[in-house]
Amino acid sequence: RRQPGVAGAMEHRAGCARSARRRTLWPGDGPRRREVARGAVRREAGARRSPPARQKGRRRAIARRQAPTGVGERGLRATMEDTVYVLGFDYDSTITEEDTVERIVRAALRDNREKAKGTAGGGGSAYTPEEGEAKLGGIVQKYFAEQREFMSSAPMTSVQDFCEAQRVFDRRMNHDFVATGLLKGLEERTLRSHGRHVPLRVGARSLLSDLLARSAGPKPGAAAVEAHVVSLCWSRAFLTESLHLPPHLLEALPVHCNELEWRDGVCEGGEIVRSVQDPVDKAELMASLVRRAKERDSGRLCKTVFVGDSVGDLLAMVRSDVGILMGSSPGKVIGAVCRGCGVKVVDVEPGQSLSCLSRLREAEPGGLVFRVGSWAELRAIFEEEGLVERHPRNPATVLCISGSDSGGGAGNQADLKTCSSYGVFGMSAITALTAQNTRGVSSISGVDAGFVGEQIDAVVGDIGADAVKTGMLATEEIVEVVASKVRAHTLRNVVVDPVLVATSGDALARGGVVSAYLRELFPLATVVTPNVPEAEALLGLKAGSIQTAEDAARAARELHKFGPRWVLVKGGHLTSTSVCADVLFDGDDVHVLETDLVETSNTHGTGCTLGSAIACGLAGGMGVLESVRAAKGYVTGVITSSRDMGLGRGGAQGPMHHQPLLRTAAGPHLFSPSALRFYAVTDSGMNERNGRGLAEAVLAAVRGGATIVQLREKRASTADLIEQARVVVRVCRPLGIPVIVNDRVDVAIAADADGVHVGDDDMPLEDARRIIGPLKILGASVKNRDQALQAQREGADYVGAGACYTTSTKSDSVLVGLEAVREIKEAVSIPVVAIGGINEKNAAEVLALTGADGVAVVSAVFGGPDVEESSRRMREVLSKV
Repeated sequence: RRQPGVAGAMEHRAGCARSARRRTLWPGDGPRRREVARGAVRREAGARRSPPARQKGRRRAIARRQAPTGVGERGLRATMEDTVYVLGFDYDSTITEEDTVERIVRAALRDNREKAKGTAGGGGSAYTPEEGEAKLGGIVQKYFAEQREFMSSAPMTSVQDFCEAQRVFDRRMNHDFVATGLLKGLEERTLRSHGRHVPLRVGARSLLSDLLARSAGPKPGAAAVEAHVVSLCWSRAFLTESLHLPPHLLEALPVHCNELEWRDGVCEGGEIVRSVQDPVDKAELMASLVRRAKERDSGRLCKTVFVGDSVGDLLAMVRSDVGILMGSSPGKVIGAVCRGCGVKVVDVEPGQSLSCLSRLREAEPGGLVFRVGSWAELRAIFEEEGLVERHPRNPATVLCISGSDSGGGAGNQADLKTCSSYGVFGMSAITALTAQNTRGVSSISGVDAGFVGEQIDAVVGDIGADAVKTGMLATEEIVEVVASKVRAHTLRNVVVDPVLVATSGDALARGGVVSAYLRELFPLATVVTPNVPEAEALLGLKAGSIQTAEDAARAARELHKFGPRWVLVKGGHLTSTSVCADVLFDGDDVHVLETDLVETSNTHGTGCTLGSAIACGLAGGMGVLESVRAAKGYVTGVITSSRDMGLGRGGAQGPMHHQPLLRTAAGPHLFSPSALRFYAVTDSGMNERNGRGLAEAVLAAVRGGATIVQLREKRASTADLIEQARVVVRVCRPLGIPVIVNDRVDVAIAADADGVHVGDDDMPLEDARRIIGPLKILGASVKNRDQALQAQREGADYVGAGACYTTSTKSDSVLVGLEAVREIKEAVSIPVVAIGGINEKNAAEVLALTGADGVAVVSAVFGGPDVEESSRRMREVLSKV
């Protein structure tokens, strides 16, 4: 059974020849459907060819689709050989998820705060913490006030005129900021450490790596590629540290930005050596790169591409052959400037290449910029052009640096089993060999510290690592080597499980290891995960000092002083007999995360499994809190599924079995609460009344800015509902948008959706969680505080709270109001989505008054004729709150 929407998707990708005009994505006319169906049959027949032949045929089809009129395959090949692509990428909010200016300033504030603590009267610092915060608040307030004034009078006659005026404004603000002295006393090592924790947009590092590999090792007969980062960032050291690229690729990446003025590793005067300060600098730099490429490769055609996100990138974008705006919706300032200067912003359509976009740009004399919603969409453009290989999305990678457990229950064996269950590619660096079984450790054979380092070099230098998990590091020398390799390779997402004693009570580390952990590895860690005895040993406390969650919180605060960003004190040894309460501290807030205790002796390897699961979550793009929550759910699931096993001959502690939770690397996306911000819920009746298919409606909602999609359909048969869910998954998964199925756990599993949402009169949450496993998303509808707390205890990842207002889309909804939703938000630690009667006019009020993490909408998106425009307006409202 094939829906019209699927056939329409095939027709839509037929080529970029029709992409110059706006078109209906899922055509409803019969003749065109029959034409597409014949194409589907041809593709099906082509699948019977050998894989190399099929790939070759696909390349020929792409070449024919992109070739200009009158250019055959040979002509196109010759054109590609004679072309050099100069690619420019902005950094802040283009490669990264956020503007990084505040991170740099916060690093300086931290160094001055530490110096004030260590010197009597604060004499070693450039300013006191109070003075620093006051200066920062004052300059930020001044910037926004003057920006508003500038925008009210800036010339909009052309992009060039506007950017010339912007140049004056930017340079003045740079001068005023340096004059505050906020950057005085900043140490380069602190700045690099802060750079390692900058969140990058999903897919940015992968695409940059592929382009740099192409640049460093060009293939015969292929176009030449030059990739550059062109940024207003204040520090090249900070920027390069944040990219987490292997050294050989980092060497191949020209980075054009500013740098702080260092003296012996300290920015004593707070000065910036300025190279790229404003939009004109960026555009002129790109022009100079093009001139240099033409001089070096005389006779070759030079094509320029610039990818940015803000008005500071606009001049470089409009001067390039192809300018690409990153983000599902343009910012307020760049949107106003584009409208004022007559620059059109249009969405990139599936199947378009750089050459296709370049031809469209040439036909638009007033200026044309193309918008993509993600790096996945950007990659598709480069794939269509043939600049990067088409291949299945690689799984996230985790390097597990730990000892070998011959019994298979803990250590590196448990690490790799966890990675497989998460769909992550796990790699090893073995630090020790142990002879152990269910009765304990009988012998340990050490591994030379130098060889541990060689294993890390071999893995990271070739494959790389999205996250690192350390386990048993038996000697001080091994701890020091691991720390040096983390620094040398600028590894990020480092989870340190300071294994000092096995669960059986056997010692696993020698003297000096504790001080080495605190001195060398803790300052590099994203999160450290000691259990109670390990926390006591690390802090020099007597055994039994930590008895309660309050004691664990105090220990976490003390351990945080040694430099990790987060500290998780595992609560399996606390005095509670009904729950396992882990305490997580982020430097400001304490999060107590509880799960029910499972009565079983099969718990060997729980700590290793938890640390690896956290690393898998971080590698997949989740935040620390979300990764820890998911990891706790995973460990609980493994223990529960293993509680009745009887492996071993009467040992005190049996192993766990991970296999029942196995999933594939191509499975659903890992959950991030940010996905709940704009929660679109489908309605088949609304789609039918507006004459559109399900796939068309969902894609339009996502292109407009929806961050998660729920399929809600009460009338369809199970078979039809499964097919509909598969259609939505096919639309959303390539774009990184999670898909939730309403009520039907069976449909969610059959369609490989990302999760399920259950109502208060549907399947009990505990049963739903048991069926879908710990890795899929589970949501629940609640009406009051007690229901929300119960949903949290039973494993919900989020709750939908409401109804906020009366609604016509759900006849049995109960109006609870905004105050009740606010109480729910304050009561639980999981995300809350406000539901019921929310639209473009009241969404901002809902978020402001309830504190909800997101809003769920139905008719506000799908009720009108233009889903994409409705979604875009809603997204704009939400972005302002």
